[in-house]
Amino acid sequence: MAAPLPPNTSPLPAAAYPPSAVHVSPAPPLRPARYTKVDLLTPASVGHNLVLRVLRILATFEKARVDGSTTKIAEIVVGDETGVITLRARDSQVDFFLKKVQKEEEEEEKPCVIVLRNAGVSMYKGHMRLIVNKWGKISSYPDEVASTPSPPADVLGTNDKSSVEYELVKQMAAKEGRESEEDGEGTEA
Repeated sequence: MAAPLPPNTSPLPAAAYPPSAVHVSPAPPLRPARYTKVDLLTPASVGHNLVLRVLRILATFEKARVDGSTTKIAEIVVGDETGVITLRARDSQVDFFLKKVQKEEEEEEKPCVIVLRNAGVSMYKGHMRLIVNKWGKISSYPDEVASTPSPPADVLGTNDKSSVEYELVKQMAAKEGRESEEDGEGTEA
């Protein structure tokens, strides 16, 4: 008696099947990316695609890590027609921005525009920072993708999303407040 075959295996190699017997369905078409604006960003949200103008690089510094290596970090003000936010770039992203801004300053005729894909919002000392981690992408505009919208014509600098300080509200205190209202304590007639 022959030993049973392990699951998901075939007794014949794939080359033994005639081409008409193997049917591979075509991949579904990719759907175009949806882009958002700066004023719609909220704390701890992820998966944003944006087309932004680079306004200025605030600070560039190196931070020591626990293992003794260093990480380059830059804070860059970016924005669109709905507002501005501070982008936190790391390591190779810092080099990309320094080269891009230097190149645009030399040309002086067009603004520095970038495309962010799969960006997220993190909190730093209670303020929002736009980040692009290893799953995201930063590229120059135009990026040769048909669904990418046109760059912002101007930037609304008065709506700075990174200047707003957010505070974490604990749910336990809110829940206790509702219980006291139900008991009749805390409300006056």
